[in-house]
Amino acid sequence: MNISNITNFNIDNSDKYASTMRGINMTNGNFMTASTRDKIIAHVQKLESKKPAISEQIGNARLQGGLEENEELIMALEEMQRVEMDIHRHQEKLVDIQLIHPLSPGIRSIVIVGTTVTVLNTDTDVESTYTILGEHDSDPNNGIISFKSPLGAELLQRSVGDEVEIRAGNNISEYEIIKIVVKK
Repeated sequence: MNISNITNFNIDNSDKYASTMRGINMTNGNFMTASTRDKIIAHVQKLESKKPAISEQIGNARLQGGLEENEELIMALEEMQRVEMDIHRHQEKLVDIQLIHPLSPGIRSIVIVGTTVTVLNTDTDVESTYTILGEHDSDPNNGIISFKSPLGAELLQRSVGDEVEIRAGNNISEYEIIKIVVKK
């Protein structure tokens, strides 16, 4: 089974975990780490810094005539529109932020957002380790999954020794939690 099916997509309000995430209300707010928030803000600022140059291109292109047969003007207007849409898309990520604060390092008894969980796929005897964070922090290729992913949602509030079952299409995989820690 492709692990990306269970680690990197968001759930919607029709999902069984949408409102409670195993007893925790996680729908009010946009959960992310401070570093992810700062990266998004920096990206928005970078995009904003492009706008004056594009505006100048638009002004220069307008001096060459109207919109008809003015390829330079059309391209500059399209570029401004792309930048504006990208800014808006990233600003939407910053609405209702709830910061995930770093936890103190050590062994934990239950899985919560911010913990790192080692699971054993009981079908294949393969161990995998995932840090549970917000959806904008998610990077499954580097072992960071969203608490909204199917696996992340199933792991929340579980303890070492608990088993979870994940369905991805027609495939069902079972995992046993073997370790819960907070890394330095």
